[in-house]
Amino acid sequence: MDGVTKLWNVRKQACVGTIQMHDEKIWAVDMGGTDGRYVLTGGGDSSLKVWRDDTVEKEQEDKEKQLERLQDEQKLSTLIRGEEYLEAALMAFRMNKLRDFYLVMNKILTLKKSKVDPVDSVLQDRLKFKQFT
Repeated sequence: MDGVTKLWNVRKQACVGTIQMHDEKIWAVDMGGTDGRYVLTGGGDSSLKVWRDDTVEKEQEDKEKQLERLQDEQKLSTLIRGEEYLEAALMAFRMNKLRDFYLVMNKILTLKKSKVDPVDSVLQDRLKFKQFT
């Protein structure tokens, strides 16, 4: 293929990425930078392209997202144990934790006297309205 650069994991002997860099054949490749994270390619299309390896940054972002998700899950568990059902339902919905959302909403609907009594009556009114439509 003309103008395509393939990235290989040498240890695993596998192609980990393919990038269309030039319109014609690539004639030169060099790695540079103090940390070796830059790649310079020269092609038959009379252009030089500089590419930076951002693997480290992406891995760091993924770790931060995982940590944030774990902290949110812990907070959700704490809210449920503390019977803060309204906040727990909202958080479960935002996190797309549908099972937890369903369980919290069932708890809200079954409680007669709770911290979220106004929500209970609104939800029951909604359910009654849906039965008639």
